[in-house]
Amino acid sequence: MRDWLFLTSWARFSDASLLALRLLTGSFLVWEMWFNISNAETMTLVVGYFRDNGFAYPEFFAPLSAWAQFLIGIALILGFATRWAGLLLAFNFIVGMVMVHLGDTLQEQWPALALLFAGLLFAAFGGGRYALDRRLSHPLVALSRLATFKSAALLALRWVTGIFLIHGVWDNIVSTERMTEFTTFLAAHNFPIPTLMAPLSVYAQFAIGVALLLGIVTRWAGLVLIVNFVVAVAMVNWGPSFRLMWPALVLVAFGFLFAAKGGGRYALDHWLTGRNDDRDSVETA
Repeated sequence: MRDWLFLTSWARFSDASLLALRLLTGSFLVWEMWFNISNAETMTLVVGYFRDNGFAYPEFFAPLSAWAQFLIGIALILGFATRWAGLLLAFNFIVGMVMVHLGDTLQEQWPALALLFAGLLFAAFGGGRYALDRRLSHPLVALSRLATFKSAALLALRWVTGIFLIHGVWDNIVSTERMTEFTTFLAAHNFPIPTLMAPLSVYAQFAIGVALLLGIVTRWAGLVLIVNFVVAVAMVNWGPSFRLMWPALVLVAFGFLFAAKGGGRYALDHWLTGRNDDRDSVETA
């Protein structure tokens, strides 16, 4: 009964979930940055963007950031020096949050926040079994001491994802008018029975958010998160551009990660099961 409730058997997908998140994040970075580094006109626009947001020496830092993100993406895809890549990714988007996104809404911040906290996760967990790092033993490359922060990184990712989900649906819960708008939105995208699907999606996301914040039935929350945003990508977000699909796609990948790794040491699940399902004491990179 306990194994069914806490889905402990899903721990066997732990490395697969890391691989999926690496491939998605790396592919997104490579895809987005390639347009900047391969096109002088686009890079000029990026330099102007840096200048407008108060960066010093934008002619230097704009291409530096673009190339850094491109190389981080390659490293994540290969699983090479993954912890270094994670640290650089987190640093890049901490700077981005401070310099560009502090005045934005949480919805607008989410694409950058997801990359920041994914970076912290990679820094703690490494690349997993399906990474080139697995074959490397040099401590300077592996940074294996960062493995002690696995549960802290998982806690941070749970919290930022949970807060984002709750914030995103709260207005629909407290406002009949906003719920009606969401119902109309689903109807416009050809969802069946939108009057049912709208509140179902809203309250499912709210429940997932609460579960992630508390770390309770975290794996079930991850599975429901996958289903909700696979449907969102298929019905709403598919096609326009990778950038527009990223906010929903990364939630699918985070859902898989939570389903596979659970909530970590700092979760109610850990206290209730009396076991460490995220295997913090085991080096996986």
